[in-house]
Amino acid sequence: MNEDEFLRKLASELPSERMSAVQWAVEENLDPKFRSRLIEAAAHEGVPRIRRAIGVALRRIDDKEAQTQHSIENPTDRDADTTVILEELSGIIRHEMQPAIGWVRYSANKELAEFDSSATNSAIEALRRRVEGLSSLAAAHRLPQRQQVSLSEIVSACISDEYPSSMFALEFPEEPSDGIFTDPGLLTLILTNAVHNAVDAARELDTSEGQILIATNVGDSRFWITIRNRFLGTTFDYTKISATGRTSKRGHRGLGTRIIELASSRLGYDFDLSASGGTVTFSLRGSRFA
Repeated sequence: MNEDEFLRKLASELPSERMSAVQWAVEENLDPKFRSRLIEAAAHEGVPRIRRAIGVALRRIDDKEAQTQHSIENPTDRDADTTVILEELSGIIRHEMQPAIGWVRYSANKELAEFDSSATNSAIEALRRRVEGLSSLAAAHRLPQRQQVSLSEIVSACISDEYPSSMFALEFPEEPSDGIFTDPGLLTLILTNAVHNAVDAARELDTSEGQILIATNVGDSRFWITIRNRFLGTTFDYTKISATGRTSKRGHRGLGTRIIELASSRLGYDFDLSASGGTVTFSLRGSRFA
């Protein structure tokens, strides 16, 4: 198969031809110039197996670019040592946490009759995504592991069952598809910390004032997430929190906000945290398919 045939089959109405094109992309050392075509194909692909294969092809392109960049930079011995440390730390996180999560899932599956649809299963899956995010965050030298996810589904999954549902008001887009191409582990780290910060602030208020609004939206090429809640105060300066790592919370060092900052930077997203008139607004913006 040549590049022209690859593009023709990738746009075919026949799933078998699209799968053939994607398999070729996975096996070949595909030029990074085809990244946008693959991302566009993933955004419109309705067959899960083909969509997953496109994700593999995109990761191959990412790996190729990372290797090229590594060669260009010609790192020093110290840089190489740092890379090894980060790689080992990322592996340790997975090594220590993934088996434990697997055993919890196994035990819960034996003890709960309706485990697959249970809140316990949802909580275990949310924990698994956070571990994946921590591993990706530790491996700062690697490109994010992006795949197609539903924006509304990943936001909903980041709201823990430990919080009362009445605390949240959710506004999701009416579009039939709100898919974005992202690293779900890193995005989960951002959202779980943002939601946790909002809950912490809202719990200090009366029930009537403690509701948290979470809204998402997508455009042709961009997405937005906004989390808004009341808090005991009027305004604050996020740049001071970012610089010192400290907030007004007793015994708190603002590490959740620092994680949000680091993960957003890895994904190339813009985020803002501001407060005015006793209302805190967290916003995250980024490209849907890059």
